[in-house]
Amino acid sequence: RLAAYQVMASLLHASIVLCQFAFMNYDGSGRLQSVSCVAVGYLFLMAALMKVCFGSWITFHLFCFAVLLKNMKKLEPLYVVSSILIPIAISSIPLTTKSYGPSGEWCMVQPKRCGANYAAGEIELLAVWFGPAVVLLVLQCIAMLTIIITVYYR
Repeated sequence: RLAAYQVMASLLHASIVLCQFAFMNYDGSGRLQSVSCVAVGYLFLMAALMKVCFGSWITFHLFCFAVLLKNMKKLEPLYVVSSILIPIAISSIPLTTKSYGPSGEWCMVQPKRCGANYAAGEIELLAVWFGPAVVLLVLQCIAMLTIIITVYYR
């Protein structure tokens, strides 16, 4: 069932990416509709983080089953709830600081908001998206290598 949740998160993410194209202004001005762009930016980041969280929980579940020889099926509600609530909480940080908006041709956290706050926008983008995603993906790679090696030598 965790894989089904991962697929649903991927479908949500893909539909949000398609919505990104609807807000593009092709007249050359590059302006996007502000309120809609904030909503799409929030949903985009939330869906992307949901995908990463569900993938991390699937990897953790496989690690417990294959390496530790423990069945962690009873933790499935925790996997699902945390994979929804953690992305909502993290995605809300730029919402409270009014950082969502046009970022290039996408609606996302603006690294160049208000000109002078460039560093603050970059740090916020790293903290809410790239930081958690890279850390979780590196941990997933380490866990998968451990799983492969353990299963190979058993």
